[in-house]
Amino acid sequence: MRAVAARWTVLELLHPIPSLLTTLAAMGFAWIFGIGLRDGRFWWIGAIMLLVQFSISALNEWADAELDRRARRRRPIPLGLVSRGAALSVAVVCAVGAFLLCVLSDLGPFALLLVGVGTACGWAYDLWLKATPLSFVPFATASSLQSF
Repeated sequence: MRAVAARWTVLELLHPIPSLLTTLAAMGFAWIFGIGLRDGRFWWIGAIMLLVQFSISALNEWADAELDRRARRRRPIPLGLVSRGAALSVAVVCAVGAFLLCVLSDLGPFALLLVGVGTACGWAYDLWLKATPLSFVPFATASSLQSF
């Protein structure tokens, strides 16, 4: 049981439930705008969004590691289950992967721009804006872009 709990805690680096819900929302918007299940773009959008969300989540864990340690939160980095360097690597690899999938999917330059802006919004929140009165800006920006 302890090993299962440790594995789940490592997976929490990716914030799997919110990441999946955000991805499903993006796929829902794609469906609303006429991209159906049989259209390959539907699945590309899901994979790209999931990687973007994983990137933002891992960077969040990296950025909050010291706060989480001081607050004694049971998070992957303070528990020593994942190093800060590994979390940062996951964030970068997932972001690069999202961009590569976007290029490979041939969704076009506007989709690539949306992936860039969405990722930048998440990273800006994680690194600079979280504890400021402007913390709503990345969410508002990314949420409004999601409907494109």
